Amino acid sequence: NEHVDYVDVGGAYVGPTQNRILRLSKELGIETYKVNVSERLVQYVK
Repeated sequence: NEHVDYVDVGGAYVGPTQNRILRLSKELGIETYKVNVSERLVQYVK
């Protein structure tokens, strides 16, 4: 909107122990993919 210049899309990551949400995403046909967790990375987009 005209008052803010960002959008919060909520949670974006699901951990490997969150079995229920992973099962639900599979049932709904939502594609998931692994992210790099072995390195210490920071991504900043402006």
